[in-house]
Amino acid sequence: MASLQALVTVTVSLSDHGREYTGGLHLAAGSTATRRVLPLRRGDAVAHQSDLLHGVELSSGERWSWILWFRDSTRCADHGK
Repeated sequence: MASLQALVTVTVSLSDHGREYTGGLHLAAGSTATRRVLPLRRGDAVAHQSDLLHGVELSSGERWSWILWFRDSTRCADHGK
């Protein structure tokens, strides 16, 4: 079994949808058939649990994001990632 790298992921957009890129973060609850693209503007943030199906769909331009991963822990420890 692979170790859980994050309990929650936060994505902060550093690019502006519609001006710098088209496409966006795609999310799917349960199956890829329910996939929805979330066009994030600069400064927008989205948080989701690690078990949510997600990815990036980029049609044009450049999209930059700041990604933060949060783990469930009773102590602050370096996990080497």
